[in-house]
Amino acid sequence: MDAILKFVPGRGLVEQLTGALKSGGYEAASKAYQAFRQDPAHAYLETEGDVNRLGYDLLRDEKIDDAIAIFRVNVEAYPQSANTYDSLAEAYLKKGNKDEAIKYYSKALEVNPNFASAIEALRQLKQ
Repeated sequence: MDAILKFVPGRGLVEQLTGALKSGGYEAASKAYQAFRQDPAHAYLETEGDVNRLGYDLLRDEKIDDAIAIFRVNVEAYPQSANTYDSLAEAYLKKGNKDEAIKYYSKALEVNPNFASAIEALRQLKQ
């Protein structure tokens, strides 16, 4: 009970990733994510949605390379999620890198052949 009463929350994952990204780009963000996950207090947290939202916040702010870095972290953490690949593909498309967008939309469909947004994006890209 004493540990509960003395608990002081640290910076959340999004804040840690944002700080790491600013100081050292993708490599630092990836290391920060791994350190966060290795903390036993976070071992069972579902982080895919939070990381994905951060990536989309960065995209909305036109920080495309930072968004790509964050989406890459999410792909590494959740390689069996079609959504992580789809989000990374969307960032590459916004950057104008059609080949990488096709690659990651295709990867999303390898994970989930019925992933609607990837199906539609690929259809449009291949026209």
